[in-house]
Order: sequence, then structure tokens, then C-alpha cells
Amino acid sequence: MVHRLLLFALAAAFLHGCGMSSEPSTPAAPGELAMTRLTDLPAAKGNVVSVDILDASRLVAVIDDKIYSVPISGGTPSLMHSNARYESVVVGGGGEIYALTRDALFVIDHIGGTPKAVDVQIRTAQTEKVTLSVSPTGEPYLRVYTYPARMTLYTSADRGTTWTTIPLPSGFLYGGGLAFGPSGEMYLSSPQGFYSSPDRGATWTSYPAPLANYGGELVRRSNGHILYYVPGGGGLRLSTDGGASFTDLSQFNNPPYFSKIVEGADGILYALVNRGATTLTDRPMTVAKSTDGGMTWQHIYFAQGYDFAMKGSVIAVAQGETASGGVAISTDNGRSFVPAGIGSVESIQSFGFDAEGNLLILADRTLFRKTSSGWKTLGGQSGFSTMATTPQGTIFLSQVSSTFLSVDGGTSWKEAPMPDYLYSGIGTIGLPAVLGARSGDLIVSITTYRDDLATHTNGMLVRVRPDGTAIRLTNGINYVSIVEDATGLLYGQTVNFRTYQRSTDGGTTWTEVQTAAPGFVFDSRNRFIAYGELGAFRQGSSGSDGTKPLTLTGFTSQSNYVMSARFDSHDRLHLLTRDQGLFVATQPLP
Repeated sequence: MVHRLLLFALAAAFLHGCGMSSEPSTPAAPGELAMTRLTDLPAAKGNVVSVDILDASRLVAVIDDKIYSVPISGGTPSLMHSNARYESVVVGGGGEIYALTRDALFVIDHIGGTPKAVDVQIRTAQTEKVTLSVSPTGEPYLRVYTYPARMTLYTSADRGTTWTTIPLPSGFLYGGGLAFGPSGEMYLSSPQGFYSSPDRGATWTSYPAPLANYGGELVRRSNGHILYYVPGGGGLRLSTDGGASFTDLSQFNNPPYFSKIVEGADGILYALVNRGATTLTDRPMTVAKSTDGGMTWQHIYFAQGYDFAMKGSVIAVAQGETASGGVAISTDNGRSFVPAGIGSVESIQSFGFDAEGNLLILADRTLFRKTSSGWKTLGGQSGFSTMATTPQGTIFLSQVSSTFLSVDGGTSWKEAPMPDYLYSGIGTIGLPAVLGARSGDLIVSITTYRDDLATHTNGMLVRVRPDGTAIRLTNGINYVSIVEDATGLLYGQTVNFRTYQRSTDGGTTWTEVQTAAPGFVFDSRNRFIAYGELGAFRQGSSGSDGTKPLTLTGFTSQSNYVMSARFDSHDRLHLLTRDQGLFVATQPLP
């Protein structure tokens, strides 16, 4: 079976197939509705592979191989340096910036300063990996891993002017994690042992390896405890005796699969994790936090991330372009995030509204909220294809085979597995109809579209409750359009719009009827908009005969490009088009 996302070009055709209105017997006076195109879109572009916090107002990030200064308030970054292909960046204790390319290490003394190459050879034919970090007291540390089984550790005490090697424990092989205590203590892990030094590496004490055959990474907490994890390998181990022994908080090769863990100034652990894969190929998918020392983790933010940094209450997430890209920034320990990027999002896939009436858009596979203070981001994943909302504020995000629900405005999410959908043939599995019903439930249609036959050949209709329970309503029937009027009456179309269905019980049972829905979108007073002839729009009211012409002034797209339509809580029409994005009415229907 081939699993591919349904093309949005088809969505326009689906929506246009419902709400075809017959011309009234007596022409009515035409109405006009002014609309404006949404052009103030979130800045959230660029492939960001590394980020660090510079000061109270700025970040530094590697975006598309260049170094940028990023305002903590979000928005558009400023280019700093493009003289080389940069891979990672960290900030030293004096505000200096250390930046790695594949072959060299550069020091930038201050914002606006010139990058200066460091006299440290980091790349030879035997080099396998190079990592850069900064101690709590601000000194940079460079780990160079070379074949076979060697690690060299460099540091600088003069803002990168000169570099010295740190003597490693006797017999130290391979290499792994590096962590620091508040008074010069150093900790190292390797596949063969764990090592601690009270005097910055002058002397070392050896202990058994936290996990045999894996170097791992280390976090030294403010309470003296030490955490050990293998990036991408799953599991978390804890030492309460300075590394002499470790116990499992979660088992190796089991989720969550940590990419990076830090301790915040609030004493809470924050991590970039992938909950469902044992590799980092498709990048971690969640920023999470733990308030119980790493035993359990709670979702903060969907992140198609490469890196994240934390200082004080500020969190910065470096996001790859498998979602929208850019940097996500929080100044309140992850309770909310703003986007920053070198360009605006390009394609809006879906839209809806939260419980307060704020506009939500799923754009470039990332969810954004438009507020009075600007755009916020709720995160993204490469598989996010569809978003829907209910009047009660439930938010639905779908990756076709798995779905996520939030009932608190996106603060927390729960996964709602869909019932098994099996089809033995070939085709595109997609969600042509997802309705946030007035009841608070979501009605989701899953279908298989056969490109070779240009038809839907299978389908399943599912009700998803706010608690995440998914209930199969029908099997084998492919609903390609579902709309709801102000009374809760559902209108459905199946089999490429050739049959019409109605439901008076919220989708539990359906009756085949001979006529389509009177319109493709209904406001709170049950007034509707329908398609007329030659691409025109018409408006009418349920229970009344006939429709009258409706002119959408400022609407510069075409009716056959409309992908979805909704009225907001103020009865203002929103039309999403596949060529020009979202149009918003300035007032209710005339």
C-alpha cells in the first residue's frame, strides 16, 4: 500500500463540488462583501542547525550555513557572517562567539567583529566528529574525535586567543560526554568508563562505564546529580554519587530518545526528544520538560529540531526546513514561543480558530496563532498535513496515520491513534474532509484516491472525541466533503461528489438524499454562501427560497481555487485558496 498525502489541488475541487446553487427565479439585488488578503505571515524560514543565546535581547544562529543575529522578540534575523559554511555556534562567557566550519574554528570577539581562525587543527583524514561547548564559567571546550578510538580535548582561558589540551585519564579511549561542576569539576564518559576530576583535568578518578560500549552525553545538575544518555539511543541513567554508579530512569533503546538535555535556571530539566524513533535522521520531534528529575516528561513544543539552547527563562529551538524552519523562541520557560526566520511561510495548508477567536494557521507544516501582540508558534512536524478546530477550542493536527489533540489552546497535546485503515490496492491515503463540529467532536474522513482511476475507491469516517477517543462511524464509504449548518445538520458528499448524504445526529447515521448542501459554508445565523455559474458566488439563508449574487470585493483569487471556508466567532468569512493564501472578510455577510 502506498501512503502519500492527498494533493491540495484536489481539495479545491472537492470543496467546489458542494454548494452549487440554482439561479433564483427572480433576480435579487446583489450583495457585496469586502475581503482582504492575509499578507502579514509569520517569519519562520531557513534551515537552522545551531543556536545559542547571546544576551538579553539577541541570539546567534547558523541559518543556511551563515551566522545570523536573531532578536529574542522574534521576527527577521540580521546577517552577521557568510565568509564560510558554518555548522555550529556557541557563546562564551565574555560574549565572544565560537563558530565551527567543517575544517576550522573561528572566534568572533563581538557582534560586528571579524571572524578570526583559531590555530587548532580540527580536521585530518582521521577526524570523525568535532563538538563545541562552553563550561558554566564561560570557557570554550572543543572535542575532536579521531580514528581510531581517540578524543582530544582543547580549551581556552583567553577568549579563544590561545588553546591548550586537557590531559585525559590514563587509558582513555573513544570518548563521549563532557560536563562540568560549579567549582572546576570535570566529568567524562566513554564506552569503557566514567571519569571525574576535581581540578580541571589535572587528576582523574575512574569508575565503570554508565553503559558499556556507548560514549553518551552528560548533564551535571545543580544538586550534584549526573545524568547520562545516548543521543538517539533512548533511555536515561542517573548517578547520585558523583558517577560511581548509575541507575535507570528509563531503559536504553526505549522512548523518549533524547537528542539534548539541559537543566534550566528553575531547576527543571528540558530536552529535545524524539518519542518514536531510534535515530535522529528525521530530527527530534518534541521539546519536553521534566519536573521529577527525568522520570516523566511533558510536551512543550513540536520541534523539527537540530539544536536548542537555554539561558535563564529563554529557550531557543533551531528548526530544520522539513517543517517551516527558522528559530522558535520562548522567554517564559516554554509556555509560549514566537517565530523568527529569514523569510515568511509560503503555503497555508489549513486554518481555524482557538477558543478566544484567535486565528490559527497550519503553514509549511507548522502551527501558528495570530494574537494582538503578533504571531506565536505552536511548533511543527514534517508530517503535519491537516489542522481543524472546534468552537470549544479543541485543536486537531493530523499526520494521516496519527493525530494529536489539544483542549487547552496548544499548551498540552495528546495522541489520538486512528482506527486501523486497510486497503489492499494502491493509491493516495489522505483526509479530504475534517470537520470541527459544533458538538465539540471532530469528524474525520480517511480515503484512498486512485490516481490511475481518478476516483476514490475506499474510505472510513471517524469521530474523534476531545478526550482522544476515536470511533469508527462508517467503513468503505469515501466522504470527500462534509459541511455543517448552524443547527448541526451535516451534509456529506461521497464517491467523487456523485452521491449526497445527510446526518441529523452528528454523523452517527447517514441518509442518502438527492440534493447537495445549499452552500459550502454557513454562518451562526444559518446564512450560507454557494457557488453560482461561471465562478460566481451567491448567498442565501436556510429555510428561505432562492439565492442572490454575492460580490467579494478584494478577493483576487478564483472560486475554483478555494480549498476551505469558515466563519469566525464574529461571522466574518475566511476563504483559503491554493494560489493566494487566506482572504478575510472585514464584516459579516450583508
